Amino acid sequence: MALNEELNFLISHQQRQVLNSASVGSQLPYYRAVIQLDSSLEPQQQKAKFESLVNRHEIFRTRFVQELGMKEPVQQISEEATDMRWAVSQEEPDTIDGNVSLSLDNLIEATLYVSDSGLQTLHLNISSLVCDHHSLEQICFELAQSDETDESVQYVDFSQWQDDVVQEDEPARAFWQKNANKQLPFAKLPGESNTKGYEQRSSSEFALSNTAPGQADSSWLLSLWMTILARFSGAEQLAVLVHFDGRISEDFTLGIGPYSRMLPLVMAVKSEMTGEQLQGQIKRNIGQLNSNQMSMPVIPNTELAGSIGFECLQNTVFSDKFSGEVCLLSSSLVNDQCVLKLSCRFADGNLQARILYNATRYSQEFIDVLRKSLVALQANWDTSKSLDAQHLVTTTDDAAHLRRATEYNHELKVVDMIQQTAAIYPQNIAVESYDDNLTYQELNQKANQLSHQLLAGGIGVQKLVGICFERSFELSIAMLAVLKTGAAFIAIDPKTPPQRATVILENADIVLTDKKSGSYDALKVWQGTTICVDKDGSEQLQLSTENPEVAIHSSSPAYILYTSGSTGKPKGVVISNAALSNYIQHSTHTYLTNSSGAVVHTSIGFDLTITGLLAPLTIGKKVVMVADAVGVDALQATLAKQSEKVMLKLTPSHLKVLATWLENTTAEDFPIDTLVVGGEALYKSDIAMLQRDFPSLNIFNEYGPTEATVGCCLYKCRSEQPAAQMIPIGHPISGTELYVLDNNMKILPRYCTGELYIGGLGLAEGYLKQPQLTASRFIELALPDGTHKRLYKTGDLVRLEADGFVYLGRNDSQVKIRGHRVEVGEVEAVLKKALPVDDVVVKAGHNQFDEVELIAYVKTTQHLTLEDLHKTVSDTLPAYMLPAHIICLEEFPLTQNGKVDMIILPDVADLINSKVEYVAPRNDVEKSFSDAFRAVLKLENVGIKDNFFVMGGDSIRAVQLVSSINESGYELSVEDLFNLPNIEALAQFALENKVQVNSEDACTVEALLNELNDLSEEEVALKLAELEEEL
Repeated sequence: MALNEELNFLISHQQRQVLNSASVGSQLPYYRAVIQLDSSLEPQQQKAKFESLVNRHEIFRTRFVQELGMKEPVQQISEEATDMRWAVSQEEPDTIDGNVSLSLDNLIEATLYVSDSGLQTLHLNISSLVCDHHSLEQICFELAQSDETDESVQYVDFSQWQDDVVQEDEPARAFWQKNANKQLPFAKLPGESNTKGYEQRSSSEFALSNTAPGQADSSWLLSLWMTILARFSGAEQLAVLVHFDGRISEDFTLGIGPYSRMLPLVMAVKSEMTGEQLQGQIKRNIGQLNSNQMSMPVIPNTELAGSIGFECLQNTVFSDKFSGEVCLLSSSLVNDQCVLKLSCRFADGNLQARILYNATRYSQEFIDVLRKSLVALQANWDTSKSLDAQHLVTTTDDAAHLRRATEYNHELKVVDMIQQTAAIYPQNIAVESYDDNLTYQELNQKANQLSHQLLAGGIGVQKLVGICFERSFELSIAMLAVLKTGAAFIAIDPKTPPQRATVILENADIVLTDKKSGSYDALKVWQGTTICVDKDGSEQLQLSTENPEVAIHSSSPAYILYTSGSTGKPKGVVISNAALSNYIQHSTHTYLTNSSGAVVHTSIGFDLTITGLLAPLTIGKKVVMVADAVGVDALQATLAKQSEKVMLKLTPSHLKVLATWLENTTAEDFPIDTLVVGGEALYKSDIAMLQRDFPSLNIFNEYGPTEATVGCCLYKCRSEQPAAQMIPIGHPISGTELYVLDNNMKILPRYCTGELYIGGLGLAEGYLKQPQLTASRFIELALPDGTHKRLYKTGDLVRLEADGFVYLGRNDSQVKIRGHRVEVGEVEAVLKKALPVDDVVVKAGHNQFDEVELIAYVKTTQHLTLEDLHKTVSDTLPAYMLPAHIICLEEFPLTQNGKVDMIILPDVADLINSKVEYVAPRNDVEKSFSDAFRAVLKLENVGIKDNFFVMGGDSIRAVQLVSSINESGYELSVEDLFNLPNIEALAQFALENKVQVNSEDACTVEALLNELNDLSEEEVALKLAELEEEL
């Protein structure tokens, strides 16, 4: 092939970008096109006509050569056509070999397909180094001509012209320099996969209404696309690569070559903007890009990762029908750097669109949702409305709404089920403690006797009974007795601070408790009537053991549980008998099918406890109580005693302790059949060890606010869930409906983030004696069919994906700490009232374990310590609501609007280290303890005077730390750590106790050594053999 060595030309910016896209090992992008030809010509005539076209255009006779010392290739134009693959095939087009091997030396592949009927179509693969979409149309135009066209426009002329423009246009270079080397903010869309690879697919073509017929203005289409991206990603700063034709001079209108470019449009897309404002801003930005497009430098691949694009092509010869004339039937860009692109075409006054996407990154289901949402948005587009008010759903099938029909008889009360079970299995163990058992007959009879006493005292339907117990037989007796009377129990943890307990019990008609009540903080200020429940006592023994006959309506309250309230006082959630029945029946059918019962290890004031306390009793299985008095180690001991598999319900925080205990447990000895995890977000990493070591273990992620009766949504964990991914909360349980709504109470499409609303049987009646609060959180939703649904407004952000709902966080100041709901406003109100400060701001942060904790910022000139804070408010706030840090400031930073600037409040990262001077370990014991402290606390340095609990430790990590230390032969308890929380004191205590424990052995060894010194080698061997035999 002859080369004219003088015809070397610089490559254009467009070609430079194409080469850059393949510099990381990927294939060069290329166009795949199908052109209908004039079937009156023979195949050899078709080939000659195409070769003539190739020879007319130098771009098709161009090679890209990079010799030694060159920074980049140059264009060399051959006198003859470059190697071009031409073939004739009678195979169907979709069966032609799809392996394309275009390179810098092979830029075009052409296959002429001749059908049995004589129809001829040309299938082209052309490198994007020499072609763009408009070039394909120009090829069609020239192939349609009977005579050769006038002298063709050559691409090298454009390359040289572009280079001159760039050199002279200083303002354009400055325009691009402003944003050089910045990561482009492409939308991070839900359901994205990190799987490597590229498989391009296209959504089915769909029609959009052309709101501007006859015009080429595509700004409204781009407005729709940007709105969709913003709504689905939640981002307010977005980048989109927008297609520009590049033929800005009339001289190049008919040119063939890579003129077009994808330019980055970066702009704010805020939810409060109107459609008109967005479209106006897009027009202005597009105008700027168009004016400066020639000078845009190459965008590095790192900035193009995850790029999303938009193109609107003005097809003059495009046709989707066989008209008998030469026309472009289809075209697509293969190996496109965009992982997602909206491609639109205007043709003959019609507007067709398709979504091009990387199938290894997005699922077909997600693309279908995008397509339907785009069509709905376009149909409902109102330029006067804000973006968050634009409708994205037209049919309920596309909505983020799941409903599960009622599967159980919710008219059947829990107390009826327990009574029936007691009659069938009277001698079965109902409640098991660490030192005793209670049969179903004993439980039912003792509960009957107590219920008769309550009924005689005027306690019945619509009455409220406080129950304040540790985990015990008496707790089960009292709870069942209250339900038998038709009254509702108010559950209260004995450790509840007195002032908080006063609010919780202010509506109680009576309180049931046990012999330990004198030590309960919760009852220190209670002045009302109290009944002491004792399973071995005589007070109720003279009363009837028969089931009381009480008419209990399914809508009447069964229990009231208090949660944190934003006004500074806890609020009581009223749960009906029907709601409780629905949830308990769900639990027995889902969690207890193969279990012998449930282990209860959490407080009665925690609704997570309801599952294990009541569900087993309705089907003849046992409740295993972990006694409070034995401490946190009791859970491990209780599990170790189980001869049959049990169900255990816990929070993700509890899982960490469980994992520590189970490190040396075999699958055969594993005592748990089913784990139900709730209260906090659950991650794959939280359960990875359990799934690996105990593959038959059933793990459920249960979601539900107290207002929806413990749990309303469920996901069964799978081992193939991708690592480091948040576990979904899944699908609704029986009798439950879940909706995802926007701020305007409109149902959102699947995969779009919004607030979760809950409806169905499990819904609470409301908040006790707080009608205004009830009305604000339990709302009526008007559906398109004219019906209304009563829903609970959760404040939780979710989206509905392929595996069900995914929890994404909160849209308010409520947080979850160790599974408990905490309203930041309640903590602030208590601190403002109790502390000598001018103002208080509390915000949630994350500690070194990535766990949520509270930080209190106080406006004061005094020096207040965390100890001062805890002493002052511990009578009002439970432990999980106490701030982990306090920061004293003379002034709060303010925003321009005069509000506290939460973003620039001081960080607490260095707070811990600044409190106590670091003192290094002084001996081997302190060093060993320091290593254990550092490992458990995940800190680089822990001094011997640093307080374990101030440094981020808690009761769960206390167990882990003590277990780690005791592996070295010490005999410490968790109580020892609470009393001696720093390395210096704990190491001294452990050393002293170890010496005392081993002092006799030490004396024996010393005496033996002295004796051996006086013996011969033979006598020493004989003596050691005797000792070994004794051992």
